[in-house]
Amino acid sequence: LIISTYALSSPYLPLLSFEMVQYSLRNTVFTPESAVAFAALGYFKVILAQNYLRGKFWANVALEMLKNSRPISATVQVNFTVNAYIMTWFVPMRESSRKLFETYRLGMKVGDFTMSMYALGLSLRYAL
Repeated sequence: LIISTYALSSPYLPLLSFEMVQYSLRNTVFTPESAVAFAALGYFKVILAQNYLRGKFWANVALEMLKNSRPISATVQVNFTVNAYIMTWFVPMRESSRKLFETYRLGMKVGDFTMSMYALGLSLRYAL
C-alpha cells in the first residue's frame, strides 16, 4: 500500500505511513509489511523534519523487525528505503552502494523487480 501511494505521488503517503506505525504500536502487530511503514517514518523524519538521528532510529527499528523473517518484497522495500535515503547520512557512499547492490540481488531473488532496478540504479550512482 505504501509503495502504491509512493508510485502515484499521493499526498497521503506521510499520513498513511504514520497511521500504519500507530496501528502497529497500538495493536503490537509487527510484520514485514509494517516494517515498511517504520522505514517510511524514518524517511519522513529525515526529509520533512530534518531530524536525522530520529530517522536513523526508526530505520533501525524497521531493520530489527525484519531480522527473523523470511525475505519477501517488503524486506526489499525496507532495505531500499533505509539504505538509499536514511543511512547515506551516516555511512560512506560506497557502503550504501554495496548495501543497495545486496538489496538488488535480494529483490531479484524474491521477484521484486521494480525495487531491484531502483536499488541497482542508485547503487551504481552511489559507486561513482
